[in-house]
Amino acid sequence: MQTTTLFYPGKPEETRKSKNDSRQAVWSRLTSLARVEIALLTGCRAVDAYYIATTNHVNAALITNDRVMKYNALKVGVEAYYLLSDNDYSTLISKLIVS
Repeated sequence: MQTTTLFYPGKPEETRKSKNDSRQAVWSRLTSLARVEIALLTGCRAVDAYYIATTNHVNAALITNDRVMKYNALKVGVEAYYLLSDNDYSTLISKLIVS
């Protein structure tokens, strides 16, 4: 497993897993069937399928500035919000305040 050394001013250097390692770990846990299914059902790009499948896998809501990704997520039953839409933004803020 690849590690990245990070230097923090005033602190000793620490070795941490890179962000890519943690993303790869999550992605590898998703079955290839789920990734392919999402891509085929939505016709979305691979990177969008990654985020939609990951959001679905962890049972979370997808918050995006990409309108197409939002609608592709909704196609497969993932709760999604498009931040540049006033309606979605207001709905999301009201849910966050209530929670």
